[in-house]
Amino acid sequence: MYLEPLRVLRKVSLGVPTPYIYHVYRLWSSSPPCRAKKLPTYYKPSVISRNQIDALVGSNPSNYYITADLAGTLRRLGFQSVHTVVKLVNQHRRELQQNKCAPNAAVRMAATSQQWQRVYKSTLNSLEAKLLQDPNILRQIFHAFGKADLHFQNIKKMAHPGIYALQVAFDNGDEDAAIDTALAEVKSSGGLRQKTYDYIKKMALARADWRAMTIYLWHMLQSAQKKQVTEENYLLAKDLYDMLEPSQKQDRTLPFLRSFELPWKLLHDAADHYLYHLEEGAESDAVQEDLDMALREGVSKWSDPRAAEMILNQLGEVEKHSPRWISLITQSAMGGNSDSCFALAMYHLEKDGWYPKPSATKAKSWIGVEWLALSAALSTSDARKMVRRYLALAHILRENGHGKEGYAWLPTAKANVFDAGLDPNLEMVKYLDGFQQHWFDDKVIVTTSHEFIQPAEDNR
Repeated sequence: MYLEPLRVLRKVSLGVPTPYIYHVYRLWSSSPPCRAKKLPTYYKPSVISRNQIDALVGSNPSNYYITADLAGTLRRLGFQSVHTVVKLVNQHRRELQQNKCAPNAAVRMAATSQQWQRVYKSTLNSLEAKLLQDPNILRQIFHAFGKADLHFQNIKKMAHPGIYALQVAFDNGDEDAAIDTALAEVKSSGGLRQKTYDYIKKMALARADWRAMTIYLWHMLQSAQKKQVTEENYLLAKDLYDMLEPSQKQDRTLPFLRSFELPWKLLHDAADHYLYHLEEGAESDAVQEDLDMALREGVSKWSDPRAAEMILNQLGEVEKHSPRWISLITQSAMGGNSDSCFALAMYHLEKDGWYPKPSATKAKSWIGVEWLALSAALSTSDARKMVRRYLALAHILRENGHGKEGYAWLPTAKANVFDAGLDPNLEMVKYLDGFQQHWFDDKVIVTTSHEFIQPAEDNR
């Protein structure tokens, strides 16, 4: 017969001074008595303090614009506390980027960070905190934040985080982010990464998406290529040109992630690259014809000021002051080219009797004056050029009996030179001060508009 091993119990008297005696029984063993475990000294509570949360939220970029697309995406994914989520996620991805976390590892790191899990649980409801641990949700969040970062109200301070966020989304399987990532990369100085390049090239050569074709050509035409590649690019550019028609919106008015290089420019550059490898003959003539056609239609069909500038820069192509010259120079000037604005200003100033000698006609068109003022304001790369044009404007007005109007442009000139950061030693500002102080003294101001216009005329 099998007998169960006997257990020895130890009887312990509590020694309580009362008429009632209590006995506690426990197993006899060599182990110490069971006591409540003490928390280790290094233990940290799972709840983040309010001060820590406020510090995280307060370290976000000020005036971050929450786009309608970002807010809509967060609500669609199940978030209710949109503003809080934006502030926390901004700080979280900022830390990932500062720690140089690779884009393909960022989602995994974000989903498994114990510190940030405690932060989210302390500030958001349980559902929202759980969503921020889901890799599929996180990559969509990174895509939405990347697009919001590159919105025109955020892009100045958030361009690099925006590109990084798009790369995180794409590298972690969000194929919807592929075009946005590639477009952001091709517009940045670094160009396409190998992973992005391989994906976009496959789409482009399959003629599957005009956006992929545009980005791929945009990237490839930034550097010289071998003959076989230039031919491939040229044929791709021809197919792309046949696929697209001009939009009603001008490219410069579109958001960053909807602004693509125009097909005429890609065809022109692709043909130019291919021509470099060709000898004279029927094939080179056909390619040259495509190049010329692209340039012409860049003006007539696509209304691109760059095409007008390129035609004007071809020696002997357009007769100066001819109707075609006026049309091209006006189109270029309206595109913001300061030199074209100046050339158009001089044409109108001479035609309307402002310069070189004032005419006796009192009723003059002020269009030349306006173009000259615009050319000065747009000369933001050269302080001396800006100052010369403002002084030419002021002197022309002074010589035509509008001294007060000319004087009014001098403070504007000083402010624009200073704001453009072109005059760190204030040399040009002091130079303008001299004219401003003695403007109405004919004995001191002996300079003429010709002295400020002639250097620019000589350079044209």
